[in-house]
Amino acid sequence: MATVSTVNSDGTVDVTRAGDSYPSVRLLTGYLIPTVGDSVEIIKTAGGWVCVGRLQTVTPAPQWVSVSLVSGYTNNGNGNGTVQYRRIVDHGSVFIEWCGGMSWTTSGSPPNGGQFFTMPAAARPLSQRSVSAAAGGVPTKIDFRTAGECVIVPPSGVTTWCSVNGVRYRID
Repeated sequence: MATVSTVNSDGTVDVTRAGDSYPSVRLLTGYLIPTVGDSVEIIKTAGGWVCVGRLQTVTPAPQWVSVSLVSGYTNNGNGNGTVQYRRIVDHGSVFIEWCGGMSWTTSGSPPNGGQFFTMPAAARPLSQRSVSAAAGGVPTKIDFRTAGECVIVPPSGVTTWCSVNGVRYRID
């Protein structure tokens, strides 16, 4: 048994086992959501070390992660709660799911060019994902970009809040 110490952006993980480090261990396709701290099994192959998957005794519920909104935004926009996301697997695909709402002070003009958060590497989509959301009484678009930017693209008439409740997009 080994423990994941780093999830690398190239699709590999670094693991430790019995005090030894194993960098850039490749993953089998069934190990969809590697996470630092996972207990895993690794095997040595002719091509190097391979992680066969996470060892699990109980299926944990995906954990919500509260985001640190950038300057100019506050949580609980329109009473929708704290902005949070979580990684989920649905029918073999990995998704990011959102809840909560944010607000800002100037009607029609979200601060920071609309960017409210930057996603960590493990939660970024492979290509841009554009989704609809409720904002200030009108539908709006949110772009989730490959570099991690989460950006509100406001239409005319938007006021001072945006809800991300129910927003979900595939990252694979």
